[in-house]
Amino acid sequence: MIKLPELTVEELNERKMVILIPFHLLKLRYWVQNGNVTEETLKKLVQDDIIGSINKNHQVGNITHFLSQNENKC
Repeated sequence: MIKLPELTVEELNERKMVILIPFHLLKLRYWVQNGNVTEETLKKLVQDDIIGSINKNHQVGNITHFLSQNENKC
């Protein structure tokens, strides 16, 4: 059994479990509620670790992008 809170974004990448990366926001919510994180650290974690990891995995083909019906109409 794998417990998500124990894994870092990097470990999720290594295990090709990128679909779980957005759930790291739940971990961040806990840190914010307990006052254990500054706004600057929070921004870095979201932009670099979470969004950066999603973008990196998209570039290498581990995840794909698809267009919604609204985007197809543009």
